[in-house]
Amino acid sequence: MTKSNDAIYEELKNEIVTLKIKPGAVLSEIDIAKRFGVSRTPIRDVFKKLEADGLLEIVSQKGTYVKKINIDEVNEMMYIREKVELAVLKEVMEVANIGQINLLNLFLVEQKDIIENTPDELRAEKFLENDNKFHEYIFRIAGKEGVWRLLYQFRPAFNRFRVVTNLRKTDDLIELYENHAAILECLKNKDYERINDVISNHAYHGLNGIDAVFDKHRDYFE
Repeated sequence: MTKSNDAIYEELKNEIVTLKIKPGAVLSEIDIAKRFGVSRTPIRDVFKKLEADGLLEIVSQKGTYVKKINIDEVNEMMYIREKVELAVLKEVMEVANIGQINLLNLFLVEQKDIIENTPDELRAEKFLENDNKFHEYIFRIAGKEGVWRLLYQFRPAFNRFRVVTNLRKTDDLIELYENHAAILECLKNKDYERINDVISNHAYHGLNGIDAVFDKHRDYFE
């Protein structure tokens, strides 16, 4: 059965974000079309969507490349995320009910299960999926779904950086889980002072050990 354009887009996006397709790789319309059993026209449309996500670079008369990670863009994304999410969390402290807090806790239960029981090759993908749902639900509690959708437009490129830096080692995943647990604890206790440090640490977590990442994966970065 031939896959839809959306399904092809999601599959390629996931492979790029989780580094199954590496930064700098060349993508061929012909090869991708053959892989999915479709013509080149839908693949061309998919490539344009991935370019809009900041994941591909289409160079006329030359080819299509998986865009390398730009650390300046990542820093800007982290800055925006910290400021916006902090404001949203403070609103959530005022309106969240016990049922919503319990649902956020269920996301943490699932995260712990992913860390402990998911095969290595799927762990980053599954954790990232849960992580996005956890943060999306926080925005939903605050009635800021539109703000989340706006931020989410930039997340594919940002998530790729996160996979490189802190979603492949178990210790890093445990630290992210603990960050989420600290966020939830702040929400439960309406701890307006502590949440500032917690969300700052969480937003910039990917910069921990960045020099070692550069040394190991210099070809992933612009």
